[in-house]
Amino acid sequence: MMMGLPAGRAGDFLPVRPDVLRLGVSLSLSTGRLRALLRTYRLQAPQVELSLAALPRDEIVRRVKSGDLDVGFVSHGEPSRTIKVEDLWSEGLFVVLSAAHPLARHNAIDPASLAGAVLLTTRLDLDAPERLLTEALNAVSTLALQPVEADRETVFNMVALGFGVAFTSASALGAYYPGIVYRPLLGCGGAVRYAALWRDDNRHAALPGFVKIARAMAERPEASR
Repeated sequence: MMMGLPAGRAGDFLPVRPDVLRLGVSLSLSTGRLRALLRTYRLQAPQVELSLAALPRDEIVRRVKSGDLDVGFVSHGEPSRTIKVEDLWSEGLFVVLSAAHPLARHNAIDPASLAGAVLLTTRLDLDAPERLLTEALNAVSTLALQPVEADRETVFNMVALGFGVAFTSASALGAYYPGIVYRPLLGCGGAVRYAALWRDDNRHAALPGFVKIARAMAERPEASR
């Protein structure tokens, strides 16, 4: 017998694992509807533990399909034979600029004024921003795309240091990064659609309640931080 512990099998002393709902997110949680949804759900279902993973869109889709995630939140969700997709809300598209950039003095950015700019892209922010621009503005050919293997914070700090500009959706506007400003991109007020996706055969007991609250939150006016 171990000192201070009664005799028994090793499994007798394993902690009880709470109910866990595994979520994958490809957008910021600094403000906006997803942040409000998570806060509300934790209040309404405190018995369910939420496990979050910040991942690129394609990885979230893959993990939902494989059953490693219960719910994913991604932009421009596309249904498949096994995946249910539900559009929930849209967000405006914003330009991330160095505070010293000449365009930073404008209240909003005309796409034409970005001609020749270097656009820093990361898979952990908007998914394929060039595709979004092509559809919304037909102006992507004026940008020099520079993919960066980094998280959102690193990319935004690179913007502050003058490496280029970036795009983000409204959910990222609650985070402060020294030396950068956010400006709305004209003509892109609701350009980024966000959806929830999950396996049609997922029988997680907490899933229906979570989806119900997500739908209700999406129908409400934009929540504050």
